[in-house]
Amino acid sequence: MIYGNWLATMDLRTGAPTFGTPEANLATYAVGQLARRLGVPLRLGGQYTASKIADGQAMQESADVMNSAILSGANLLLQAAGWLESGMTAGYEKFVMDLDHCGQIARMMEGLTLDENQLGTEAFRQAGAGENFLAVGHTQRNFETANYISPLVDTGPFEHWAEKGREDIQVRANRHWKEMLAGFEAPAFDPGVDEALTDFVARPKWKMPDEWY
Repeated sequence: MIYGNWLATMDLRTGAPTFGTPEANLATYAVGQLARRLGVPLRLGGQYTASKIADGQAMQESADVMNSAILSGANLLLQAAGWLESGMTAGYEKFVMDLDHCGQIARMMEGLTLDENQLGTEAFRQAGAGENFLAVGHTQRNFETANYISPLVDTGPFEHWAEKGREDIQVRANRHWKEMLAGFEAPAFDPGVDEALTDFVARPKWKMPDEWY
């Protein structure tokens, strides 16, 4: 058994659903407490937004919803990537932007590793008081893996960004999903299993009458 909850607020002026609001996020925390009290796994929503495009509104609402779900202790998250316009459509750019955020969250959930390498006491001794750590051996060994590296976020100086065409994240996301599709290789799949699954999906559909909706 899993306790599923789909939470959103409504704009009472128009009746339109809203996402990422403080009220909905507070209710999510309450739902998390209910699940813990009942002792059941919790299903919550992912990166919801009412925005029509992958703009600042979309990412703020999506991040707020996702973070509240994670902090509420969700065991299963649906709609974690691509959601736009209150779920009426999806976007490729939004999809890869959301995946990037999922990667950041996954790294955060790993927590801190408190070992000799992470504490870096050797680096303090080597650098000395008042010096930076860029040239010490500890930095050289760890600089490639120390931080999560986003495939979409440009952290370089302004001049570097300007020389590359002043691309915003939507432009980079558009290029990224096209590169992903171009490089996709379908995994090996038993033809017999594929045929059986296709038949299984088709048979129930034929048995069900069409509905007006």
